[in-house]
Amino acid sequence: TLSGAAQTTGAQTFVENKSMGVYVQQEVGINDRIFLTAAVRGDDNSAFGTNFDAAVYPKFSATWVLSEESFWDPARDIVNQFRFRSAWGKAGRQPDTFAAVTLYRPEVGPAGNPAVSTDVLGNPDLGPEVSSELEVGFDAAFLDDRISAEFTYYTQKVNDALISVPVSPVSGFTGSQSVNLGRLSNWGWELALDTRVY
Repeated sequence: TLSGAAQTTGAQTFVENKSMGVYVQQEVGINDRIFLTAAVRGDDNSAFGTNFDAAVYPKFSATWVLSEESFWDPARDIVNQFRFRSAWGKAGRQPDTFAAVTLYRPEVGPAGNPAVSTDVLGNPDLGPEVSSELEVGFDAAFLDDRISAEFTYYTQKVNDALISVPVSPVSGFTGSQSVNLGRLSNWGWELALDTRVY
């Protein structure tokens, strides 16, 4: 029987996360040479703090096939295909499910009575970690497609990075609290060459 056990415990875990999003995109092609894309995405998530509104992420991209233009004819024998491309957009990373909510845990109180104790200090201002990236580059083919090249330069910035900050002891809580505090940036370039010698 349960009453005969030296120690009895019971536990239950329930995690619920809700997301809602809207995505709209429009693509336009001009004379099979210029291609434009514009899009916007709106996200809301139950992990966001109560003081934070929905996140909006736009994106734009453009491609121009220069080798289809008439002014490219003198170079066509050497560079038979050339395409310039660029893109810019934003994306986000949501916080942990309960990072915005203040949590308490059950405890055994005086005289064995049930009680609660502080567990995790939530952040009602918590939002997503937002990154924006710009890419520019080109694709080219030389000598009747015997040599092809792809080049891309990118730069990325992350704002409101999610950081765990120690909680002040005077708050009555221990551990850490998630806040939008950090900023990161990186850049680089990528080059790919492909040849068909024979």
